[in-house]
Amino acid sequence: LQRGRCTLVTMMQIDKILGVNCLVNALVLSSLHLVGAKQGDTQLTVVGLVVATLFFFVTKSQPLNKLSPQRPPSSVLWKQVLLSIVVQFLVHFVCIMAVTFLSKCYLDPFDPSLVPDGHFNQNTLNSATFIMTELATVNTFVVNYTGRPFMEALRENKLMVRALQITYGVLFAGLSTHE
Repeated sequence: LQRGRCTLVTMMQIDKILGVNCLVNALVLSSLHLVGAKQGDTQLTVVGLVVATLFFFVTKSQPLNKLSPQRPPSSVLWKQVLLSIVVQFLVHFVCIMAVTFLSKCYLDPFDPSLVPDGHFNQNTLNSATFIMTELATVNTFVVNYTGRPFMEALRENKLMVRALQITYGVLFAGLSTHE
């Protein structure tokens, strides 16, 4: 029964993470497309690898030895789950739109790569939105990790904690680089 609840809770948190990340990625790609900018293959590959790694470590969490009297939500369509997805997206929406607005000031309007089907050229806008997308993705994993009373807490999932630390370190190192 403990493994069943752990599996149910894991699937619920995966659904929440996927929901928020899909909304965030749609927002970023749409806002980039409006100005003709795009994300590079390397950027998208890095995001994909980080997401796959974090999902792998989420699924490695172990159930607790003692069954909790509390029952997990029975559906992804539970109002608290949907409200959580909406609130998380709104927070990410405000941050991403602020970064997009600030980054547009540094775009060269005559850049030939700023056409929808043009060649990818790294610029402030796609770099800033890449970092924000990755930060939003990692934060979504941290916020939606359920932990107790159904499975081990985040700090007990050593592989997940280490992967998060490395990802945050790389992100903040990327913020400090200068072109």
